[in-house]
Amino acid sequence: MTEFCYTLDMPEEDLKQILETAIRAPSGDNCQPWRFRVKENVIELFNQPEADDTPYNFRQLGSMVSHGTVIESIIIKASTLGYRSEVILFPSVEDQNFIARITLIKDQDITPDSLSPFLSLRGTNRKPFKTDSLSPEEIRTLMSAGDSSFKLITDEVKIKSLVKAASANEILLFRNKKTHYHFFKILRWTEKEATEHPDGFFIKTLELKPPEEKAMRLISHWPIAKILSFLGVNKKIAATNTATFSHCGAIGLITAVNYDKLSYIQIGRVLARVWLTATQLGLSLQPLAGLLFFAHRVLIDPNDSLLNQEEKKIASQSYKEIQEVSNIQNQPIAMMFRLGHQNEPPSAISARYDLNHYLIPMLLI
Repeated sequence: MTEFCYTLDMPEEDLKQILETAIRAPSGDNCQPWRFRVKENVIELFNQPEADDTPYNFRQLGSMVSHGTVIESIIIKASTLGYRSEVILFPSVEDQNFIARITLIKDQDITPDSLSPFLSLRGTNRKPFKTDSLSPEEIRTLMSAGDSSFKLITDEVKIKSLVKAASANEILLFRNKKTHYHFFKILRWTEKEATEHPDGFFIKTLELKPPEEKAMRLISHWPIAKILSFLGVNKKIAATNTATFSHCGAIGLITAVNYDKLSYIQIGRVLARVWLTATQLGLSLQPLAGLLFFAHRVLIDPNDSLLNQEEKKIASQSYKEIQEVSNIQNQPIAMMFRLGHQNEPPSAISARYDLNHYLIPMLLI
C-alpha cells in the first residue's frame, strides 16, 4: 500500500492515480530513471542517472526523452481529474537531475484529455505488423498529435531502407564488448526474475522464437558472441530484424532542435502523444532508436571511446542513410519507430516496481 508521508493539498487518491499512470511511461531499455518527490499539490520529477547507465543513454539524453513522456502522462491524467498542470523545467541551477516541478491546480474549466483512457493500454509490440497502408484518416490523426518535429514515412521502399539502416543497431550491439555486457545485464530470462527485477527486458517481450531464445543464451557469453560476430552472425540477426520490422504501415521520426536536454524532453512529450494516439487508433508501435543513439555519440563527441573506428563508421553511415531516405538533413533525428496494424498482441509487457519504489522521502533531499 502506498503511503505519502508528505503534506498534501489534494486528495491522496488523485495523486496516486496520477503517479501510477506516470510510472507506466516508456523508457529506454525499460530502465525507469524517474523518481518523485511530492509536497502539497506539487510533483517534483528527478532523474536517477544510475538507473540507466546503458551505452545508448549518452549524456542522459535518452533519459530526457523518458522524462518527457512522464511529464506528458502526468498532464494528461491530471486533466481527467480536474487539474491544470503548470510545468517548470530544470527549476534548480545546482541540481541538473531535478527535471521538473509540476504544480497541479484545480480548474473546473479544464477539458479532460481524450488520450487519458489509453495511458494504461500503451505498450511496445515487437511482433510483425500487417503490411497494409495506414488510412488517410489515420495518417491525419497521427500527424495532428505531433508538431513540426514529427514526420511520417509511408512509402514501402523507404520503410525497408529505414528499417535496414536502423537494424545496424544489432550489428554493433553484439560485436562490442561494452554494449554486449549492458544488454545482457538488463535482460531478464525468467518470469520470476522479471517480477523480482521489473526494470530491463523480460526475454518474452523480445518475441524470439524458441531456437532464437536458445541462441540468445549462447550469445550471452562474450567469448562466444565475439567469435559469432566475426563469423557474421550479428549481421544475420540484423537481417532477420530488418525482415520482421519492415512489416509495418509507417515509420515515424522526431527531430530535435539541438543535442540538449530541453530538446529531448520535448521529443518525449511529442512521442507520448503520438504513441497514445496510435494506441487510440488501434495501431501498434515499436521504437527503433538504438542506432540513432549510437550515432549521436559519434556526432556529439567523435573522440568518445565506446565504439572503435569501424563501429563508428557503421553508426555514421547508417545514420546518414536514415537522413537521406527521410530527407531530414539539418536537425538531429532523435527518435524513430514503426507503426502498423497488429497481427497479434505482444506476448508480454514490461513490468514496473510498486509506486513506493519511485518516491523520494523528503528527509533525503
